[in-house]
Amino acid sequence: MGDFNMTRFMNEHQGCKGNIVDMDSFNDFIRDLSLIDIPLGRRSFTWSNKHAMLAFVKLDRLLISDTWDDAFPLSTCKAIPNTLSGHIPMSLHTSSNLRCANRFYLESMWLDHHHIHDIMASAWSSISHTNTTTSLTLKLC
Repeated sequence: MGDFNMTRFMNEHQGCKGNIVDMDSFNDFIRDLSLIDIPLGRRSFTWSNKHAMLAFVKLDRLLISDTWDDAFPLSTCKAIPNTLSGHIPMSLHTSSNLRCANRFYLESMWLDHHHIHDIMASAWSSISHTNTTTSLTLKLC
């Protein structure tokens, strides 16, 4: 999350012009690092010059990696109201809560089954994910 002082697209400017070469470079940077640009809720701009000739620009953004997205797939970014600065503060909201379609419940009678260890080992190893937190969550669902 940060003030990159760069924009990605022409529609991220109002009342001023953007530099297409800088935008292309910034988009290349994001693509080369496989980053994901998290939307900022309903806000289109994150900075204002607060002058008589108003200009609005999206200079601040939240960029995350695939690893972060795997660990916190429900991450959101929200703007916080601010009157002191030209920049809009942002807050990151995370959650690793994955919705489980069918939660597993252990029945005590299953523990008496003579193949329970093989069945559980097979079921447990059948689920794998690149992120250990997500993998464990999926296994427990």
